[in-house]
Order: sequence, then C-alpha cells, then structure tokens
Amino acid sequence: MRISSLLLLCFMLSVFGKSQNVDSLERALTSANDTQTVQIYYKLLRAYEYSEPEKSLDFAQKNSETILSIKNLITVQGTILILESFLKI
Repeated sequence: MRISSLLLLCFMLSVFGKSQNVDSLERALTSANDTQTVQIYYKLLRAYEYSEPEKSLDFAQKNSETILSIKNLITVQGTILILESFLKI
C-alpha cells in the first residue's frame, strides 16, 4: 500500500512539474527571438510527444517553418552583403 501511494505521488508531482514547465515555455514564445523560438518549439514538441502527439506535430511543423525562415533571412542578408561589396568597388 505504501509503495503504490509513493509511486502515485511521484507520478502526480512529475505531471504537475511538466505542466508548469510547458506553460512557462508557451508564455516565453511571445517574447523570444528566432533562435530561442526554435529551442522552445523543440522543448514543447518533446514535452507533448507521448501525451498529445498531434500537438507535438504542430510544434514540429512550426519549428521547421521557423528554421526555414531563419535560413532564408540569412541567405538574403548574405546576398545583400555580396551585392554591397560589388557596388562599393
């Protein structure tokens, strides 16, 4: 009886801690920069991986889109720098 009560208590504490962590990560998304957003989306998709797989897939999709937008931004910035260097000559 004691062991099952102890296991139940440990499970409840882990679920409660996970819930608080997920809530704080979702709040942090509102003020995160691109790099932080990628990290937060990854943590969120892992947090929901088994409990809510569809939500996990949504975060994976959002993460992929964010990564692609960062890659495109870097490509555009690199192109602008190259063009600027040619124009200065």
